[in-house]
Formats: sequence, C-alpha cells, structure tokens
Amino acid sequence: MGANRVYDSVKRISDFIRTESGAVFTCQTEMGRNMDVAIDFVLDDVLRVRAGAGYATSGIRHSLLDSSFIPRNSGISFEYNENHIILKSNALVVKINMLQWQMIVQDKDGNLILKDVTDDVDAIGKLRAMPLGFELNAEGDIEAVNQSFGIKFDEHFYGFGEKFNEFDKRGQKLVMYNRDALGVKNEWAYKNVPFFISTSGYGFFVNSTRKVEFDMGYTSNAAYTVRVPDQALEYYIIFGPDFKRILYNYRQMTGAAPMPPLWSFGLWISTGFQNATERSVEDTARKMRKKGIPCDVIHFDCYWLNDNMWCDFEWDSMKFPEPEVMIKELKDQGFKICLWINPYVSERSDMFKEGVAGGYFLKRANGDVYVKDMWHGLQPPCGIIDITNPYALEWLKAKLKRLLHMGVDVFKTDFGEDIPDDAYFYNGSTGADMHNLYSVLYNKVVFETTMEVKGKDTLVWGRSGYAGSQKYPACWSGDPACSFEAMAAVLRGGLSYGLSGVPFWSHDIGGFYGTPSPKLYIRWAQFGLMCSHSRCHGTTSRDPWLFGGEAERIFTQYVRLRYKLLPYIYSTALCSCTTGLPFIRALLIEHPDDPTVYHIDDQYYFGESIMVAPVFSEEDKRKVYLPKGEWVDFWTRSVYAGPTWIDYCAPIDVLPIFVKRGAIIPVLGKEIQYIDSNVFKDNVIFEVYDDKYTKDIIYTEHGKAYVEAEPMSYIKLNGWEDIGRFSVKFML
Repeated sequence: MGANRVYDSVKRISDFIRTESGAVFTCQTEMGRNMDVAIDFVLDDVLRVRAGAGYATSGIRHSLLDSSFIPRNSGISFEYNENHIILKSNALVVKINMLQWQMIVQDKDGNLILKDVTDDVDAIGKLRAMPLGFELNAEGDIEAVNQSFGIKFDEHFYGFGEKFNEFDKRGQKLVMYNRDALGVKNEWAYKNVPFFISTSGYGFFVNSTRKVEFDMGYTSNAAYTVRVPDQALEYYIIFGPDFKRILYNYRQMTGAAPMPPLWSFGLWISTGFQNATERSVEDTARKMRKKGIPCDVIHFDCYWLNDNMWCDFEWDSMKFPEPEVMIKELKDQGFKICLWINPYVSERSDMFKEGVAGGYFLKRANGDVYVKDMWHGLQPPCGIIDITNPYALEWLKAKLKRLLHMGVDVFKTDFGEDIPDDAYFYNGSTGADMHNLYSVLYNKVVFETTMEVKGKDTLVWGRSGYAGSQKYPACWSGDPACSFEAMAAVLRGGLSYGLSGVPFWSHDIGGFYGTPSPKLYIRWAQFGLMCSHSRCHGTTSRDPWLFGGEAERIFTQYVRLRYKLLPYIYSTALCSCTTGLPFIRALLIEHPDDPTVYHIDDQYYFGESIMVAPVFSEEDKRKVYLPKGEWVDFWTRSVYAGPTWIDYCAPIDVLPIFVKRGAIIPVLGKEIQYIDSNVFKDNVIFEVYDDKYTKDIIYTEHGKAYVEAEPMSYIKLNGWEDIGRFSVKFML
C-alpha cells in the first residue's frame, strides 16, 4: 500500500435489489460514502462484479468484451436471511455477508473458489491488503478502486500478458501498462493483459483499459490486491475448474482468433535491422532457394523507408529504385512480402504535414499536435496517428492499400506501446484511457485493411497488445538480447501470453540486439522453429549460412522438419482458433493436477501430442520432465513412462522432442520449398508413435484416408473424427 494513499473501505450493506441475473447492493464506507456493487451471472460459470459510486447502472468507458459476446445463464436462485444473501447458478454459489461486507464464491458442491479479504492486518493493526473500497487523493476525490482476495497456501497464478519475469506470478507486483520493454529482463511488457488463471480453478479478468495494478501476494503473502485507477472496478470470475474451460470462456468473452493464412506457418526471413537494398534482398532469396532451405516470407524491416522519415510509408528510392519489379520477382520465386510499419510519423516528413493539416494526430490539452521523441533519440520526434479519428483511419488505410496493391502481403505492426497519458484523442478520451487499448485498435485497422485487399488470407505481425489482441494474429516477443538467458525469458513470456488467451506467438530467432554465437543461433532456431510461427530477425543478419556450415546444416534440418510437420501445425492452429488454447502450451494446461508442472517454464507442448524441451545453455544436456503417460523419444523411438525426470543428452543437432505414445501425427510425404494452396493434395501421410509400429502406409479411397498398421488394423481418418487416444483435426 502506498504511504500517501488514503483508503476508504466498504463496511456494510444498507440496501439491495434483486435483478434478473443477480443483485445490486448499496454499501456504505467507513467515511460515509456510497458504493454500489452489482453482482450477476453472465454465464452459469462466469460471474461479473461491478463496484463504484453509482456504478451499478452505468457502463465503463471502453469495454474489452467482444461485441459478439451475449450474456446468458440458465437461471439463478436467490436466498435471503438477516445474515446472508446467496446467489446460485448451475455452477457457482455466491454468498454475501449482510452484517459486514464480504463476498465468498464457491462451486456448486460448496468448495471455496475465492473470497475477498477484509481483515488482513499486521501485528499493530495496520492493513496490509486493501478491502473493497476507494482510494482518495488529498482533496478527498476518488482516484482508484481496490479489492483484495485471499490466497490459499498452495495457490499459484499465471498469465497477465507476455510477462518475461518468473512464470508463477505469486509474490509479484504486476502493472498492466504497455511499454517498449527494451528487452526481456524485467516486469515491463509489450503486451499486458489484465487476466490471470489460478490453480484454484478460476480465471480473473479486469475489464479496464487503465493502468491496472496487481499485487499478487507481494505485500501480504495471504492476499492479492487489484487496483484500478478509475471511478469504478469491473471484473469477471471465470470458473473452470479446468484451465481449458477457463480459456474457452475467456475466448467467448473477448473474441476468437481467426485462422492465420496457411503460408504464414512457413519460415519468415528478415532483411535485418540494417541498410538492406534490392540487391541484398534478392541475393538472400536466391540463396534460400538454391540451398534448398524452405522459406515463405521475406520481411523488410525499417530500412525500406528513408532514414529520419519513419514511418511515412514511402520506399527509399536509392536502395529500392524499383520496388514493384523486385516484389514481382520475389513472388515469382514463391515468397510473400512483409513490410515493417509503425503509427508514429516523423516531423520531417511530408506525411507529417498532411497529418497536421488534416488533424490526424494526437493533441495536447491546448489543441497543439502532440509531438514526442518516440525513438529514444535515434530518430526525429513524431506525431502519433489518432486511431480513434475516422478521417485519420481513412488516411492511414489509403497508405496501406497502396502498398498492398503493390504486392505486399502483410505488415509488421511495430510499436504502439508508448502513448502519452496526457494526450487527447478525437473520441474525447485521454492517453490514460487509451494507452493500452491503442495497441488493439492499431492492429485492428491494419488487419482489417489488409483483409479488404487480400480477403481471408490475412494477418499482422504485431509487437504490442492488450486484451482482445488475439482477434488480430499474429505477434512476436519484441527485442531480446542475444543470450541464452534472454532466450529462456522469451519462452516464459510466450507461455504466459498463451495463458492470457492468445494462441499465436513467435519471437526473433537468434535474439534481436547483438549477434548470436553459432551455438546460440542453432539452439534458438531449434526452439523458434517449434512455435506457431517462425521468423529469423535481429539487428544483424540472421541468414543461416553466416553462422558457419554446421549452423546452416542444422538450421536447414529443422526448417525441413517444420515443413514436414505442416499438416500437424495447421490442424493444431485450427484447434486453437476453436478452443482458445495456445498453440504452444505450458504443461500445467494439460496436467493441472500435477504440482510438479506448476513451475516448469522451460519446456512446453507443441500442439496436443508433442513435447519440446529447448536447450538454454552452452551445455549439451538438460533435465526433462515427462508427465503421466508414455512418451516416445522423437529421435531414438525409446519409450519412457511418466511421471519422471530424465537427464537428457542433447548434442548440438538434437532438440529434445517427445511424442505421446499412440499419437498419430499427420505430416507431409515429400519435401517442399514453400507453401501453396495445393500443399496437402496427395502429400499427407500419418506417422503412428508406438513401438508396435515400424512403418505406416497411407492410401486413399473415395476421398477417405486410411492408415495401415501392424497387425493389419485400419483406422479411418475422415474429417474431424476422433480416433483412439488422438483426435485428428485435419481434413484432406
């Protein structure tokens, strides 16, 4: 608790009214203020709580709920006596203490899910955790609303966005405030999400775009506190108890991820954060094809633009004199084109003059254009495109469409994190309201503009994000250093982001700033090529041949493995879009009852059936945990029975990979260099991972696929049918 903060907590209920889906309570605070608390079931297993001064009948400024979400429940019961009010749905029970405010949430069998804390004090009676109530400034005005909840002795917390600090967030302070994190070494994050999952079987989602703060047992190890710097607090308790159910309901509430284009699952190779030219890009493309390294996307980073003009959407004519000719030649070789952009416009550019004349930039309180150094002194100050101004959006869309019609396929939507709190938007909001939401709206307009030109073959490659960003895939993890420590932190961020409702995620193979050693490059490539999307990028070139013959050989081996697994990757992606499950999954999603996995953040599920354990050190070995079940070593076909820890020897060309015994993995039957619309036609076979099978034969008959396995048993694979222990989510 802050030393200069004045708190006014709720003490009792003075009145209540019953509603169709819950109840509204009129409460009094210690200082005699009124606080309305509305509690209702939006789904049978999702509870909404709204608290504030006169808040029960008002909405919040910018809701993060998806417009398609429709609250519905199958009916609730209401019980009242002089001590308690009890609300019940088919899944949850909520008890409200009428004598002294306290809310207790249980499952239908009476098991405690969570309760708010009203009496967490130290030995001299001073509050450690702020009960439900207001935070006041020196003038007595409301600055924030707080509420605290009990932490069970064995409870753990995950999510909060792409956080690079320790995976289990118990004992941490977390601030939902997007930043250019300048690496992956602290709590700062490019993508914050005010949502977490507890091992007690519930998710907790705060519906606010403001700078929400979570004290997750840092001040008091018996309680966590949620602070929203606003006049009101709105949050949702999403009961599982299964993690998969929690993520599915969160997806229902905040929106589903659309399926990325098939070609996006191929390799992306970057020109690097350097002075690329037409010649250097064409040379890289020719070498990729000549060397037989599969690749689908050429990414042009900052220097396709003129220096000091970022980002005016104009090609540097000295380095790229004929961009349309170059793009056509690259496309003739099977490459898609990605361009780096950002929403800041250099004050030296003609585009800045256009924006000033049109009123398209954020403003200061006096109406002047808000010009700010967004580049830490590396580029000129910029105007910031007002993403709420419909005229500014049409202006931006016209710039994007010109490039899309030129042949560009996708934009890397960099930045968008550092919106000033004291800026003013066209829609009347301040920067404090829009700071986190800006990322979502920025990616939304680029995504939708691309879709207008390209149809469903659409995605963005975003860095910043907030709740709802999953609707505009995909993203990458920002700017890690070239080190094993940063590589491990990147995975922690990715697993945390997956537990925040975002399925598709990637990172810079090799690290962003600096130059990786050949060994680090190899290990990072092995990891990066086993994620939903894979891109090589950094401040220096990440072309594999620049790191020596061994690195090029191993890199090529794993790129080819990725392309071989394309049917499995595609079917996993379809599953993620349907369920809200992340593509790469923390072990606790699949094994919530295994306490051993609660702290494991250095290995993960790659889809439903494959376990990956990257090597994060100079040593060619690591410990690997295999959960309950039987596991087949991908390389040796040795079978292990879990749960168990093993000491795994991993020579430089070996990434530890294990497959669930009995899994049937759809793969490509022949190698390809890039992905086209016919890639699966007559080119899919199924590998059965069981020591009874040594070879599998695939054949088709009347459009149905069959696997032949010893001893002459047949498994029909048709559409979405479940087969044994593995559900094949792939359609031929």
